[in-house]
Amino acid sequence: MLAKFLDAAGVNTITSLRFTAGTSSLSFRYCDTKIGTPRLTATGATLQASQIETVNASAAASIAFQQQPASVYANAPILPMVKVLDVFGNVVPGVAVTLTLSPMSVPGMTTGSTPVLSGPNALTDVTGLASFPTSSVNLPGTYTVTASMLINGHLLMTPASMVFTITPNPTATTKKVR
Repeated sequence: MLAKFLDAAGVNTITSLRFTAGTSSLSFRYCDTKIGTPRLTATGATLQASQIETVNASAAASIAFQQQPASVYANAPILPMVKVLDVFGNVVPGVAVTLTLSPMSVPGMTTGSTPVLSGPNALTDVTGLASFPTSSVNLPGTYTVTASMLINGHLLMTPASMVFTITPNPTATTKKVR
């Protein structure tokens, strides 16, 4: 939907307004789906009025990976990025997004170790992006992640990310116990 003007009831699209004798004001509604600050100007034979309106994004409606997690060493950042949009394709800032780790093949789990995803929470910025610069996985293996957000009591999730691989960190020191 593009910007449009509606009658005061918000039902019919209007293209012009006419003052009747004895009236000094008219009512109408301005509807827009694109975020921004449009200037509305009304002109007449002896009158001109102008006003700036603010159009904000509506509630978050979709979430998608903007950048897939990277295959890295254990405990190194996997750096996924998620974009949140409203139903009109506008970016939505300030939305809490959570990553959830799904192990695919993790050899350490056979010995009782548990993979941990560090830094799984972020807020979308003014561009609608949630970045996870500290998200890392502690155990070597293959994984996917999903990103989710809770909007008005409804959980919205991405499909699983592409599979990524965590390899042993060559700089990590290990001790042999005798």
